[in-house]
Amino acid sequence: MSSYLNKTLKLLNINNPELNRQINEIKQIVELLDQGKLPTVSPKKLGYYADPVAQNLISSFRQYLSLHYGIWSLPDLVKARALKKLFNLKQGLELMAGNAYWSKALSEVGVKMIATDNLRWSISSKTGSQPIFPVESLNALEALEKYQDVDFILVSWSPNFGKSDLELVNAWRKLANRPKLFFIGEKEGATNSPEFWQEVKLERVPIDFPSFDFIDEEIFQVIC
Repeated sequence: MSSYLNKTLKLLNINNPELNRQINEIKQIVELLDQGKLPTVSPKKLGYYADPVAQNLISSFRQYLSLHYGIWSLPDLVKARALKKLFNLKQGLELMAGNAYWSKALSEVGVKMIATDNLRWSISSKTGSQPIFPVESLNALEALEKYQDVDFILVSWSPNFGKSDLELVNAWRKLANRPKLFFIGEKEGATNSPEFWQEVKLERVPIDFPSFDFIDEEIFQVIC
């Protein structure tokens, strides 16, 4: 059991049902991830401001997920199923997939997924050898060229520096038959370049995407 989880579990208090609810949500998610599984639903809002120690630990949950599992966006089966149903998705390509948690979620609900990443980050990350779903070593443009005959393309938490997201959108625009292109991220926030939010026409995908912390994640479809 990780030191983060040990410290969090020590905060359990029989007289504090709300704090216990949050700690148990974290515990259940960690236990699932350790088994190579994903949560069915997103955790409810986390944050316990009445206690600075508890607040510090609980608000660090996304950071813990990123450092321990290589997860920046925590998928769940309800969101994956809703996305599949809304667009009748059959086969998809995840670019810049990292450890491919979104590909895992979509594959669990019956979508045939291909996950790719250049894997440069994995050299220096302890989570780099822990993909939850097979990841092919290709950069985004190589993967787009190789696997353009899919229903859709998904990019989760594209970096908020550089212009890799714009380069991808521009390459996608040149395809003869363009698959649907989705980005998961926080508008003008933690993900994607400023130029992306300014220059790319996007439409918010109308599925419920509750945030468990201060990051306001959504799914966006590129329109043009």
